[in-house]
Amino acid sequence: MDYNTQRPKMRIPEYGRIIQQMVDHCCSIPDREERNRAARTIVGIMENMNPEIKEETDYHRKLWDQLSELSNFKLDIDWPYPVITEDVKSQKPERLSYSDGAIKFRHYGKIIESMLQKLEEETDPERSRVLFSDVANYMKRSYIQWKKELIPDDVIFREIVYLTEGRVQVPENIKLGDYKDVLLSAQAPAQQPKKKKKPAQPQPTGNPQKKKKKH
Repeated sequence: MDYNTQRPKMRIPEYGRIIQQMVDHCCSIPDREERNRAARTIVGIMENMNPEIKEETDYHRKLWDQLSELSNFKLDIDWPYPVITEDVKSQKPERLSYSDGAIKFRHYGKIIESMLQKLEEETDPERSRVLFSDVANYMKRSYIQWKKELIPDDVIFREIVYLTEGRVQVPENIKLGDYKDVLLSAQAPAQQPKKKKKPAQPQPTGNPQKKKKKH
């Protein structure tokens, strides 16, 4: 008996063995023009078998790439696009670099590190003062939203000095926002939206059906 496990492995199983056999036959056709016609016919059949591919961007080119892969990149025809090659297919994507994710104070988030770095790099005294105020106010709001409690300004200042290892010092006469409204909104329970009452339907007056008079 002929078992699938004994047959050659299909390169794209989604298209089935019949398409694979058609592609193998196309590769063996000696006349180039006939191979071109056979290839176009196969791509049309692949499109009908996989109609959802039309929702993808540049789907027609992807079909020709799949035809090249089905032929094990050996089909010699007049390709309508620069198709994928075996070298490109076998290339592995570059490994993405991930941060270690270590955050000293989670309630401030990861973004505070880049903000403090900008603060360290600022050389203009006035701009540095404004930036310090912005960073400190951001940290205070973040703390209140996370912890749901108020925090003194001097604690925020000490943490900025600590996070920057003393490279940033607190400017004189800096005062942060109160942000009690942030605390109140964070502690307030979520209110369900009130359901709108349906307008009352007018009641019919009198008898809607008049009796017919007998003549």
